[in-house]
Amino acid sequence: MDVPSEHPLVSKGGLTIVLTSKDVAVEGFRWSNCGLHGVNPAGKSVFIWVGSSETQRPDQCAWPFHQPIYGPQSPPNVDVGMDGMVVNIASLLARTVTNPYGDGYFIGSAGAGVEVASACIGEYGKGPYPG
Repeated sequence: MDVPSEHPLVSKGGLTIVLTSKDVAVEGFRWSNCGLHGVNPAGKSVFIWVGSSETQRPDQCAWPFHQPIYGPQSPPNVDVGMDGMVVNIASLLARTVTNPYGDGYFIGSAGAGVEVASACIGEYGKGPYPG
């Protein structure tokens, strides 16, 4: 995902978070990504994109709120899509803060590194349900 440096939401050294609604289709969302983070080298800024998981792959992107085997049996805010987005925002914020330009914190080799949110899946505090 490339964001033009002249885009009004891009500020040097800034963080842009893009949330898309359930009626917006983004390539790769349903199969491999619930969201992603990246960098705009021209603007020296980072971005996060999170898609709505209400209708697009809630089993993968709204976990643990979409029919889980254990843990909460319903989303805490009664909105599977939005609660799924919150989980993905937390994951992507952790990744963006610790590895904003692809050369920060990760485990393994640089080409196939595992970022913090993948190394400690769902651990956002003491005693949480995974998410």
